[in-house]
Amino acid sequence: MKISSAVEALAALAQESRFAIFRILVKVRKEGVAAGVIGEKLSILPATMSFHLKTLSHSKLVKSFTEGRFVIYTCKPCRDGQAFSLSERELLRR
Repeated sequence: MKISSAVEALAALAQESRFAIFRILVKVRKEGVAAGVIGEKLSILPATMSFHLKTLSHSKLVKSFTEGRFVIYTCKPCRDGQAFSLSERELLRR
């Protein structure tokens, strides 16, 4: 990973809600989850969810695909089989 990409990814994760969204996506792995489901779990309004998911997408941490009427989001490193720089145990610990 290039330094500029790493800085962009870390900057995206530096916000509490985006980090929480990313943790959920890491937990569900390749299956992904709809934005509305994430928003309900975290009590985040739809417009705010869109903003956070857009930021995570631009930092290449999140990927989306359409399934029927829903947009499903996945953790891009999970989907692409890339290794995390941070261990998953540390990322998922709470």
